[in-house]
Order: sequence, then structure tokens, then C-alpha cells
Amino acid sequence: MIQHLKKPFDYLQGHTPEIQAIVWSVSSSFWFALMAVFIQHSSNLMNPMVMVFGRNVCSLLFLMPFIHGNFKKLIFTKRLHFHFARSSIGAVGMMLWFYSLTIMPVNNAIALSFTAPLFTTILAVIFLSEKVGYHRMIALVIGFLGALIILRPGTSAFHVQSLIVLVTTCFWALASVFMKMLSRTEKPITIVFYFTLIMIPVSFPFAYMHWETLTLTDMLVLLAIGVSSSLGQLSLTTAISKTDTSFVVQFDFFRLIFASIFAYIAFHQTLDQPVLIGAVIITVSTIYIARREAKLSHRKKAKIESIKTEILQ
Repeated sequence: MIQHLKKPFDYLQGHTPEIQAIVWSVSSSFWFALMAVFIQHSSNLMNPMVMVFGRNVCSLLFLMPFIHGNFKKLIFTKRLHFHFARSSIGAVGMMLWFYSLTIMPVNNAIALSFTAPLFTTILAVIFLSEKVGYHRMIALVIGFLGALIILRPGTSAFHVQSLIVLVTTCFWALASVFMKMLSRTEKPITIVFYFTLIMIPVSFPFAYMHWETLTLTDMLVLLAIGVSSSLGQLSLTTAISKTDTSFVVQFDFFRLIFASIFAYIAFHQTLDQPVLIGAVIITVSTIYIARREAKLSHRKKAKIESIKTEILQ
């Protein structure tokens, strides 16, 4: 069965890393958007903390057939501390994200989540002492103006709960730094496996405080959340492992496209014009920042190589 699931993706191996990254990026957008709709659908069935724990258990069960028969090789790691740090940070982000999706429209939540790369840039300045030039600073300001357009503070459309999504994206930004570091040495399935495994004990105490007897419908919904989340994580991790994050981030907008379609079908939710405008502004500024960072990184590497060449000569 697993071999049949892998066959369509084996076909990608003949294409360039960029083409593979695009396919995996769009795939991750599809699954994450579908997961968001499942979460909002089940918001009246169970507490979001129970959903997080159930998601992790179901995800682990879903992943086991993929690593069966090659268990030791796939889970072997010398970077367990990195996995633990990434998973702990991701656990907080996931709990906040699940809660956000139970109190606001899917489209609004996903549009605001596009600010994650903006926070990544800020965190790089704070923790890595990275210098940000005026080009990226202007793009950063424009990106957050896009977030303000979505939030619309001072109007009847503003809800203070929306700020939870911005806090969520801060945790995502920090977790993504660890994921990129791990992707240099770890297989995508290894990263997702440890992420899911560590998340179970981390999320259990919060789920226990709100635990209720689950019905068959509840368990099926949790399974759907777990499967879609795992496929999204695998797709995103694979995309990042194929090429630079600056390239992958350009296709994150597909999440809003898929979410808009799913939300309309499931809840008859429509995409407000200010949300769309804000999301486009955030996405454009994010892409600019990502490309600027990649360009500067390329220049830095070229300069280092030039110095090495001169020394050898």
C-alpha cells in the first residue's frame, strides 16, 4: 500500500529541485488548508486542546507504516535536542493555532498567518544579530501594514482574538528556523516523526484538563486532522529540503486559495476584500524579503569563494 502511495512522488525525482519544491509546496498548502477546515468544523464537538493531542496521536499512527521496515535508519539522529526544541516551540504554536481556528473565520486566520516570515526576519535580528538593510526594513513595515488591513483596528471588524494568530506566527517563525537547520542533515520523515512523537507528551496535560469521552464521529474527525496535518508537514519539510526557503515561501499563498474554496463549500464563508488585499500585501513583502535575503546570501558566499581563490593563488 505504501509503495503505491509513493509512486506518484517517485515521478518527481526526474525533475529539477525547484519543480519538486513547487509541487511539494502546493501540496502542503492543500493539506494545511484542509486541516484548518476540519478543525473549524469540529470546534463545536471538542476542545481545541483535545484536538491537538488527538491530532498528534493520529498523526503518529499514520506515519508508522511509512517507517515500518526501515525504522532504525529513519529515526536515527544525533540532533535530538534540536528536535525537542523545535517540537516544544511547535506545540505551543499548534495549540494557539487550533484555538484561533475555533474563534475566527478560516480565511482571516490563514491570511494573518502569512506574517510568519516577517517575524522570522525580526527574530534573526534579535537572536542572530543579523543586519537588516533599509530595503528589507521597508518591506517589513509594508508587510505589517497588510496585517493591519486584515485586522482593521478601531473598527467593528476588529476582534482582539485575532492577535492570537500573530502570537502563533511568532512561534512558527522560531520553529521554522529549527526545521531548516534540521533539514540539512535529517530526512523529512525523521523530522516529522520526532515532531509528532514529542508533541504527544507535551500536549497531553492540556488535553487532560479538558478531556471528554470521544464519540466515533470525534475520532474520525481527529483522524482526518491527523492525516491532513502529517501530509502537510511532510510536504512542507520535503519542499524546504529541496531548495531555499526563499523559493518555497513564494507558493504559500496557495493556502489562502485552497482555504477560500474549502471554507465556502463547508461554511459558506466568503473572502472579504480587505482580507484579500492585506494577504496580497503581506505575501508580496514576504517574497521580497525572502529574495533579498537569498541574494545577499549568494553575494556573501561568492565573496568568500573569491577570497579563498585569491589565498590559494
